[in-house]
Amino acid sequence: MSSPPGLPDSRPEAPRSRSRMIVGIVIVAAVLAIAVVVSFALTRTSDSARPAPTSTASATPTASAAATPTPSASSTSPPASSATIDVNGDGFTLSGSAGETFSHTWAAPAAPAIAALTEAFGAAPTISEDLNDGNFHRGNFTVYSWPDFTFYDYLDTEGGKDRSEVDTPTYVSFSASSIGDIEITNEFGLRIGQTLDEVRQLAPDSGGDTVPPIFWFVRGRSTFYEDGVRSYGVQVDTDGEHVTSITYKFIATGL
Repeated sequence: MSSPPGLPDSRPEAPRSRSRMIVGIVIVAAVLAIAVVVSFALTRTSDSARPAPTSTASATPTASAAATPTPSASSTSPPASSATIDVNGDGFTLSGSAGETFSHTWAAPAAPAIAALTEAFGAAPTISEDLNDGNFHRGNFTVYSWPDFTFYDYLDTEGGKDRSEVDTPTYVSFSASSIGDIEITNEFGLRIGQTLDEVRQLAPDSGGDTVPPIFWFVRGRSTFYEDGVRSYGVQVDTDGEHVTSITYKFIATGL
C-alpha cells in the first residue's frame, strides 16, 4: 500500500540498500587496514636503514691500535759496555762500564785492589794461603781467588823479610780472557786458548822447550828494589796445545 500523494514514503529500506551500506563499511575497513600495514612496513624499513650503534664502530680503532707493534726494551736500550782489566809490567788498571778507573801498582797495598776487584766481579774472593814450605827463594802469600782470576798478596811471617824488601809484593794470574762482562787484556795480545804457534808469533823471550811448554815475555824488565817500584815479566803456561794461564810476576833473569 502506497503513501498518500504529497507525503514521504515511510516504508522500510529495501534489502538492496542495506547491502550496499555494508559493502561500503567493509571497503573502508579494508582501506584502513592496508594503511596500517603500509605504515608499519615503512617504519620497519626506516629502522633497518639507521646506522649501527656507535659502540660497534668504535671497536675498529681499538683493534687497530692493539695491532700496532710496541718497540721492545732490547731494541731501544743501548747494550751495556763491558769493563776491562788491563794488566801490564807495572800493575793493572780496572776500567768500569761507567768510565770509572782504579789502578794498582805491584808494590802498593793490597786492600784497595781487593776491594776494587770484589766490586768488579760482584762477589767476595775465596781466601787461602800459598806457603813456601821452607823454600826461601820464594815468599809466602795470601791468595784471593775469583773464578779464573787470582790476586796474590805477600804474607809477612815471623823471621821473614819486610814487605818493602821482597821482589814480589803482589802479583796476579788469570785463566780466562773474559770473565762475565769483564775483558782481561795485556800489552802483548796474549789470550787464553791461543795455540803454541800463535804464542810464538808474539815473540816471547824464551821457552817452549819444556813439557808442557812454558813461555816467558820480557822477563829482563823485572826489577828488584828499584826505588820501591816493581816491574814484572810474563809467564805463559800451556797444556801442550793451548794457553791455559797468564801470570804477571817477578821473573829472575837466570830462568
